[in-house]
Amino acid sequence: MNQPSGFLTSATVDQLMEILSPIGTSAAVFEREDNAFRTLAANLKFLEMIGNETFKEEMFPCSLAYLFPRYAQRQFTECLVKIHSDPRAIDAEFPFDRSGETHWWRCSFAPIFDPAGSIDRVFCTGIDITEKHRLRLALDTSRSMLQAVVENAYDGILVCNRQGMIKSANEAALGIFGYEQDELVEQPLNILLPEEIREKHNAFLESFAASPIQARIMQERAQVHGMRKDGSIFPAEVSISKTQASTGLEFTAIIRDETEKLDLIDQLRVEATTDYLTGLHNRRSFIKRLEEEISRSNRYDRPLSVAVIDVDDFKMINDTRGHEVGDKVLVALGDLFQDKCRDHDICGRIGGEEFCVLMPETTLEKASESAERLRKSVEECMTVDELRFTASFGVATFQNTEVSTQILSRADEKLYEAKAQGKNRVVA
Repeated sequence: MNQPSGFLTSATVDQLMEILSPIGTSAAVFEREDNAFRTLAANLKFLEMIGNETFKEEMFPCSLAYLFPRYAQRQFTECLVKIHSDPRAIDAEFPFDRSGETHWWRCSFAPIFDPAGSIDRVFCTGIDITEKHRLRLALDTSRSMLQAVVENAYDGILVCNRQGMIKSANEAALGIFGYEQDELVEQPLNILLPEEIREKHNAFLESFAASPIQARIMQERAQVHGMRKDGSIFPAEVSISKTQASTGLEFTAIIRDETEKLDLIDQLRVEATTDYLTGLHNRRSFIKRLEEEISRSNRYDRPLSVAVIDVDDFKMINDTRGHEVGDKVLVALGDLFQDKCRDHDICGRIGGEEFCVLMPETTLEKASESAERLRKSVEECMTVDELRFTASFGVATFQNTEVSTQILSRADEKLYEAKAQGKNRVVA
């Protein structure tokens, strides 16, 4: 509105109504009366804004309490008081209920000065910003939800700029790397990497920034490692993506500490190949190693022997002393084999009380000698809970074209012979 402030100052209520009526947005003029404020004039748009379309023109001027809904009086009064104490234009947002819906308006307040330079009246205009407010509210809600997801994510999340400087880190990332937030922000991303791969990582970021690809799982290329604040290195799975922010290109990295996963894989691998009681190779693992040695023996025409060992009278031990003592016997025998067998021999437990020793590069004669040394060690050294026990041995040497089951079967036959001859002996 291009009316001079002097005219707005001296205009009567009727004149003000003539000025405000054709204005395309809500408009009103207020003045101070003693310690309160009153509305001198307002157009229909303003009345629609505050939800008071039934108000009659002849009712102006009127108090704020008479014109405004109760919930809006205080906010409008605060703006009018403020502009009188600090005569500068101000903006404020107000919610108004209309037909059961809430609409948001941005109102601008401008002081009108009298000839002496004092504030005489206040001119107010309003613009409906309901849709904008709803969009902003939806955006704020989305941001809050996203922030909550990021902060509560199990995986670490880091954001860095085009220069590789860290801009933010969630709680999981701080926990993974052992830093506080203020220790990471504005620091180079490279401090989280082992020194030997930092230069290579810089080249990777440059390549990724120039690539049309928007996201990459870094572990697809090679094993990734991170470095904690204390200098310890850990295996990681990292996914990285890029976005164009208002401040430039940004990278978002999602980091998962793979230490527990790899430890679990190692544990499962051990459990899959190791006898749970003795720590020796289990049957499956032992047969696999036997087949590997058979293949090597065939290829290079080298000797290979196997000893099958069985604890004598093991059923009686279990029946008379209990399974706990029986387990101790098996554990003690496994420990003895690991201690007494040669470094290149392979020991396994392939059944209840049945053990095997695979002896590469060993003839039948040498294998029998080794088996006899083991038998004597069992006889002389094995005592569990004051119980002495012995073991019988059957030895066989690999013959060309044999498979694993055949050599084990022949060693088993020799074992049965040892049992039949009185136990506690080696038969080859």
